[in-house]
Amino acid sequence: QHPPLCAAYARAMDETLGSLAAALGERGVVLYNGLWNFAKDRLQDQSQLLLYADAAAVEYFGMNPRTKRASFAKDILPFLELLPSLPADKAVYFFGRGSWEYVNYVADYEWQRYLYASFLLGRRKVDLFKYHSSFQVPAHRGRTGGLDAFADWALDLGEPKGPYQLEDGLYSRDFASGRVVVAPDDGAGGRVRLARRYYTP
Repeated sequence: QHPPLCAAYARAMDETLGSLAAALGERGVVLYNGLWNFAKDRLQDQSQLLLYADAAAVEYFGMNPRTKRASFAKDILPFLELLPSLPADKAVYFFGRGSWEYVNYVADYEWQRYLYASFLLGRRKVDLFKYHSSFQVPAHRGRTGGLDAFADWALDLGEPKGPYQLEDGLYSRDFASGRVVVAPDDGAGGRVRLARRYYTP
């Protein structure tokens, strides 16, 4: 509604992060929160701040617990599509989010694994993942708090053999020591053919 204000705000954000990075010097680290997918082209706009910052955060990867919605097409895929266009040395911290409603341990674990596997579809060497319902310790709402960790994150799949692929409604990515396959929660599922024997973690 106010284009001049939007332009002034954009310049001010650039100047704020730019001056902060300059003041901190080479030993300083600037991380901003964040990358948000709440409007068309918003992710591309926000990623421009990586010209001045060292890293950015995705606070709601997989779902926004405030709205209780979860959609692969809106809450996961846009972030994965953005990654290849970002500077290779600028990290993105993915915070996979759990529900603020009650969920049992099995459901929480499986949702965590779903989000971690989704993260691995696009992960670059510099990117990191953390799952929780809230940053607080203990969690102010939901099952998982800010210090909780999961065994899945210790898996060593080796180097990726290439980018993720979409086939028959499933997203997959091959690694030197394994394979990640994700069936989107808002999709129709599908089948994957395995050329050799695999074991789940």
